[in-house]
Amino acid sequence: MRVVEKVLFVTPGDVIPKGTFSRITPSMAILQLAPVVSKSFPNIEISIIESAAEGDVHSNPYDINIKGLTDEEWETQIRRIKPQIIFISLLHTCEYYEAMNIARIAKKVLGKDNVLVVIGGHHATFTTEYILGKHPEIIDTVVKGRGEEAIEKIIRQFRDGKQVSGIIDEREARNSSPHLPDYSLLDPEGYPTSMGHWPCQLTETTFTYLFTAQGDCPYDCDMCLQAEMSGGKRCFYTKDQILVMIESIKSQGFGLVVLEDDNFALQRQQRFEMVCQTFSEMDMPWLWEGGVFPPAITREKFQICAESGCRSMFIPFDAGSEYSLRFHFDKYRKWDVRTMPDLKKKFEEIGQWAEEFGIPWYTSIVIFPEDDYESVKDLAFFLKNCEALAVYFFWFHPFPPDTQNWPIMPGREWQKPEGAEYWKFVSQVVKGEISEEAIQSLAQKVNPGMAILPSPRS
Repeated sequence: MRVVEKVLFVTPGDVIPKGTFSRITPSMAILQLAPVVSKSFPNIEISIIESAAEGDVHSNPYDINIKGLTDEEWETQIRRIKPQIIFISLLHTCEYYEAMNIARIAKKVLGKDNVLVVIGGHHATFTTEYILGKHPEIIDTVVKGRGEEAIEKIIRQFRDGKQVSGIIDEREARNSSPHLPDYSLLDPEGYPTSMGHWPCQLTETTFTYLFTAQGDCPYDCDMCLQAEMSGGKRCFYTKDQILVMIESIKSQGFGLVVLEDDNFALQRQQRFEMVCQTFSEMDMPWLWEGGVFPPAITREKFQICAESGCRSMFIPFDAGSEYSLRFHFDKYRKWDVRTMPDLKKKFEEIGQWAEEFGIPWYTSIVIFPEDDYESVKDLAFFLKNCEALAVYFFWFHPFPPDTQNWPIMPGREWQKPEGAEYWKFVSQVVKGEISEEAIQSLAQKVNPGMAILPSPRS
């Protein structure tokens, strides 16, 4: 038997591109996994370190700005907590170096055999064998998919002195009821709205996220692996559970809820109204940040959102051209959106409804290497005329920043995110020497007064 008194959940620091900002976002995965530990192992002390929320800006060995803890600060924190198990959330490829560095520091400070280092998240799920083959001395276990069942299994095996598997694949795990996130683990001061990326004016000073469902995304886009990540399962929170979450958020002192939920737009009308009504009843201002599927948006939904305190909407324009629209064709054609003119007509309606009900909105354009400058420029002008507050760019390149996007474009060879070659490329991007420069040039040509920024994750 091993003594397991403390577990530590961590997220790596945030990569900051030149000319933009650090985007701090609470890890909902950790907030949902931590209660699993406290429920099954009430005597275990849980600690969370959200590096981007707690650290300052510094440069890593590749001369890239990171907002997060330095190596010395990580050593101090890990030595202070002395966890027996560390769970690292590795969502984005650009966080890969930081995640491996945290694991390396933990093994050095606590001793190789005195701490179990477990890593999970999107990047870890789809590069499992690579991570274990490259870093067997610092990574003990990789969890593929959702971790609710895996985390309990890992702690029990480790505590009982058993060998914990190097790979635990939970993508086909049973569809359990959703776990309520533990918002008491967050300090509101670490999540100021000034560190968000919303172009609308906000009077609220702090924010956190909320989901109305847990699990799979309903869209299953060709360029995304979310469905594979969660095994195609989803489960929805009840109204009582949503009330509990909002009450917890308010009691912690958060002033704003950001609804980042891919399932929300496609829920049945009755449930959509229920969620909005709950925000209104709790007097909780909110932003609709994720999963706003344009073909599913109606004038009625705009009105319901406005009446329930919605501060703004992020409504993505998924395609930069007819070429990239084909990657969304299956999900769009169900709504009779088959061509770029169809999609543009929908956004003209969205602009009219946003103005009618006074909800500011902003958008993004997904750009692929085959998309050309003129089509993107024309589309940016079009969205400006639809009264979008800002246009963000999500673009694909030979080193994708997010492993969800790796399968896009059959036949294209993606590089492994390891060593100087990858970080040299990232360094050129975040310093504005390649794509950032092109984007800023585009912004000036379209309209200097309109915010056209790269995605914080690009």
